[in-house]
Amino acid sequence: MAWLVGSGGILLVAISFVSARYNIWWSDVPFWVGLLALIVPVVLRILRHDITRAERIGLAVFLGVGLYLVKLVHSPQTFTFYDELLHWRTVADIQASGELFGRNPLLPISSAFPGMHSFTIALIELGGLSLFQAGVVVVLMARIVMCCSLYLLYERLSASPVVAGIGTVLYCANPSFLFFNGQYAYESFALALVPLVLLAQARLLGDPHSDRPGWYTVLWMTIGTIIVSHHLTTYFLLAVLFVWTLFPVLVPGGVAVLRAYGGEISIRELRQTLAGRVADLWSQVICRTSSMRDPGPARTLLIASAVTLLWAVFVAGSVFEYLGSYTLSSLNELFLVLIGELEARRLFKGFTGEVAPLWEQFAGYAAVLLVLGLLPLGLYRIWKQHRTTQLALTMGFVALAYPASQIIRFTDLGLQIAGRSVEFLFIPIAFVLAIWLANPVLPRSRRQVPKQLVAGAIITLFVGGIILGWPRWARMPRPYIVSAETRSVETTGLATAEWVRTQLPPDQRIAADRINGVLIGAYGDQYLVSLSYDRINIPQVYFAPQLDVDELNALDVGDIQYLVVDHRLSTSAPVSGVYFELGEPDANRHVTPIAASALDKFARLPFMSRVYTNGTIDIYAINSERLP
Repeated sequence: MAWLVGSGGILLVAISFVSARYNIWWSDVPFWVGLLALIVPVVLRILRHDITRAERIGLAVFLGVGLYLVKLVHSPQTFTFYDELLHWRTVADIQASGELFGRNPLLPISSAFPGMHSFTIALIELGGLSLFQAGVVVVLMARIVMCCSLYLLYERLSASPVVAGIGTVLYCANPSFLFFNGQYAYESFALALVPLVLLAQARLLGDPHSDRPGWYTVLWMTIGTIIVSHHLTTYFLLAVLFVWTLFPVLVPGGVAVLRAYGGEISIRELRQTLAGRVADLWSQVICRTSSMRDPGPARTLLIASAVTLLWAVFVAGSVFEYLGSYTLSSLNELFLVLIGELEARRLFKGFTGEVAPLWEQFAGYAAVLLVLGLLPLGLYRIWKQHRTTQLALTMGFVALAYPASQIIRFTDLGLQIAGRSVEFLFIPIAFVLAIWLANPVLPRSRRQVPKQLVAGAIITLFVGGIILGWPRWARMPRPYIVSAETRSVETTGLATAEWVRTQLPPDQRIAADRINGVLIGAYGDQYLVSLSYDRINIPQVYFAPQLDVDELNALDVGDIQYLVVDHRLSTSAPVSGVYFELGEPDANRHVTPIAASALDKFARLPFMSRVYTNGTIDIYAINSERLP
């Protein structure tokens, strides 16, 4: 019955998306009804203790795949999500050149992590699929692998199929699961492999010696795939392995410190205890890891860290600058908010002033508060029942990072970091919450919480997660609005990109706004010149009332051959906060639209000639020899 009702729910969501394209006012209703029809029966069924293990796995996989189908019917014919277009270009470059590690002008760092792209090309070559079809298969396979691996991992740690089923369903409730990790992107591919690595490592610690060769093969092939596929996923995996390795010191050391604080042991005894634990850890890391017979996480951590470092140094050298600059900017913004020099971001308020409905705000806050409230209960249960399992304790420890990740939501850049960290943190969070929700007994009163309340809490996590995970204005494929991710990808821009692909040679140096730029760079096979990667101040060329020395110098030094002007930019402020990129004037602070006269000025310049127009978008060819 859950499968039948859930399939009907996906159909309702498809109907809501079709109606949204025509801007019909009731289109939100079938969207939420359809999602609830998909989620609620699975939640109610998986909470039961009398269903089989096979059915639990089937329900978990059905929910994960069903939520991916929701994202797929949002854009059923081609990729329209921003990150998908970036990776489309990387795959297209590899196909055209037959070589890895080219330079993707839209996202250069992606070329240094070609794991997913290589797998996609293999599917294209072997199966005769289009790039879009192969990308759909890649993400679908990743979803299935992730749901199965999560179930087996949680079952291994808890020895309970009920915990495993609830935990896997809870992971599907994380804010990034429906849309962000449903994209064809290298994180969606690599993240799905993390539970498989942890499962393989856990099996190596507990299974007979005869089973180890197979699990070693799974472990190292999967780690290698993650390292060559996505940077952040690799670093998260290393962080989990690091905490797991340190737990033989952390737990006994923490207990010893508490005993010393309570006067049960002397300071000298405390020092001896800590020294002994450190010596044991040193022995484990240095001595035992040199043996092929040691299955512990320390050896895995050392080898994986070494390979990651070698890959970063010899292949992906720009990754440190790419991640470091973004992280430092976010921390600086948070510091300015804390000291009062920068206004804190108002939650549930868009860059153009739109405020989410009260019910959405309530659901979003409720989801976060539920996680924060249930975490202590799950951690207490883990300590009481699973403290001899180091990976279970590691899960609990890593889950504690969740509260800190929510604080930075009060900054513009921090919002993106919080949003992109939740899919990692929910791997341990889902396990911690499931440990308690599988048997929801209050610690002191010993009262059993009704299953109806448990189901209500899980459904609230789903609804709040969807609201928190994707902007309201981008959730439905409604008509065009300015700089609004998928809402700005429509037939006019796609037709322009197609004209560029067929009429211009590839890799012409082009200046364009954010959305037209990524369409022309991906589908049009052109080189998008930008401020962030090329250090050319393209935004100022558009914003300036007229082209003066600095703007002309940008066109000259940037060797701009074509300039794209979308006149719709002057109709409203950018919904995503920027017309071009974060370095533009008033980024994330636009109050009024860009002036129409600033966009019209290009038609009057003698060194520019209009080579394409569709009444909305103009493309100008620049004669560099006639530049003043």
